[in-house]
Amino acid sequence: MKYTTSTHVGHTVSIKHNIRDRNAIKNQHHIDRNRTPENRILKHIPIENFYKEFFKEAMDEYNQGKRKSRQITDYYQKIKKDKQQHPVYEMIVQIGDKNNYPCNAKEILTEFYKTFEEKNPNMKVIGAYLHMDEATPHMHIDYVPVAFIKEKNGMSTRVSLKGACHEMGYQETQVREHNEEGKLIRKFKNPHEMWIEKQRKNLDELCKEKGLEIYHPIMEGIEEKRKHVDTKEYKIQQHEKELVEKEEALNKAEDHLEQRKKALNDSNSEINKEIEKKVEETITRKLEPYKRKIDVLEAKISSIEESMSQTFSAIETHAMNLVNAIKKDPPDYTTALINAMKITEKCSKEIKMTGDLLKEKLEINKLKKSLENKINDISEEFDFEY
Repeated sequence: MKYTTSTHVGHTVSIKHNIRDRNAIKNQHHIDRNRTPENRILKHIPIENFYKEFFKEAMDEYNQGKRKSRQITDYYQKIKKDKQQHPVYEMIVQIGDKNNYPCNAKEILTEFYKTFEEKNPNMKVIGAYLHMDEATPHMHIDYVPVAFIKEKNGMSTRVSLKGACHEMGYQETQVREHNEEGKLIRKFKNPHEMWIEKQRKNLDELCKEKGLEIYHPIMEGIEEKRKHVDTKEYKIQQHEKELVEKEEALNKAEDHLEQRKKALNDSNSEINKEIEKKVEETITRKLEPYKRKIDVLEAKISSIEESMSQTFSAIETHAMNLVNAIKKDPPDYTTALINAMKITEKCSKEIKMTGDLLKEKLEINKLKKSLENKINDISEEFDFEY
């Protein structure tokens, strides 16, 4: 049995598709959920974590002595905005097609991944995902191309696809190929194209070691363009990836909006607290004079009540002495007369004062009620409970 091989490379990476996130693949009907347990995640490093850890030393070194405005604070975000580079690349490795693939494809793809980093030291793998639940078994290898030779005014370790390929010995090369008309032409392949070609050859050699016969179709003497994956299947995969990417972008936008709303609510909450504090201070300041007046009036009322109590107590004492004097045997009319005179004297002196005090107490209570009404009016105006 003969098999084809493919090593398709791109920079559109869908992590959620690769790890089989339920929400991301719910509309991907070509995935056989019954076979998903056969998938394997051989490596998975969140891309932002990789950037923070791997490039930290080079970034710190680059930032030394530079003005704050020229320092790099987030290398991942910097590369995301770069028009020349991409934060991560992905190679889809496949043996055969949906109608014809070897039973040991899983074993070969796993071994290919294990030798990938050893043979490609500048391609730092952050993810390797073996998929057995689609039409054809295949492997997604996500990697970051890293160059270690420092450029002028650059970081000592940096993301560079061209630099990574150069450091691994791949150069622009002139090759001879037949065009669509069958004519032999010369063309140049860049270092990245040469590197991809080498990966396919590495895959071919590994397949042959495992006893597979590999071929690349020839049509009418013209080499058919290699089909990295079955055309229709690949188009479906790419379309689904685009949908997943759009869905992820939408989710990120929704998360960002939610964060903005939360930040706005938090900000409004702080503003409201500040307003409430200012209102409370204003109300307290307005009410304080009335409260002090009420305190004075209440103290005066207490004093009046105390004075009245003392007057009634004195009259009660003289009355008791008078009664006791009369009850004596023989009655002590002298003492009784003296106490009666004291009662008369006390009553004539105190009764008028007591009447005045009662009148003043009524006036004070009236004023106090008026002040309390003012306090209530101010509190209601500001919706404040004093």
